[in-house]
Amino acid sequence: YDSGDNGIDFWAELEEGKGYLRFYDLNGHMIQHFEGDFGNEIYKSFYTDISLGTLENVDKELAFNVIPNPNNGRFIISYALEDETEIKMEVFNSAGQQVWLHKETAGKQGKINVNLNALPSGIYSCVLTAGQNVSSRKFVLKK
Repeated sequence: YDSGDNGIDFWAELEEGKGYLRFYDLNGHMIQHFEGDFGNEIYKSFYTDISLGTLENVDKELAFNVIPNPNNGRFIISYALEDETEIKMEVFNSAGQQVWLHKETAGKQGKINVNLNALPSGIYSCVLTAGQNVSSRKFVLKK
């Protein structure tokens, strides 16, 4: 049980050499479980594809990332919003022309798989509109 609401749960009984460590996803499902073996080391690396932190530290109450950046035209747009709302994602080329548009009713967080590998290499802008809030990120498409 993730009692701290931070994706991590652990328990340790040092005298008896028992314990565990668990990681949870945003929906509360366990994604990794480690049994304690005190005296040994557990090393695990992972990455996240959505902004970590709290939304009160984000301007305009929305956050999003383009991952990876640079990319080959296939990438993920991950977002975190304060409330569920209708969102609009747009991609513009360096001449300011809209080359991609996506609309959906979004939950508080999610991701959108994007395939723009038919576009030429260049610098593009991705614009997220959620209600009255607008935010943008630049990314490099490199073939």
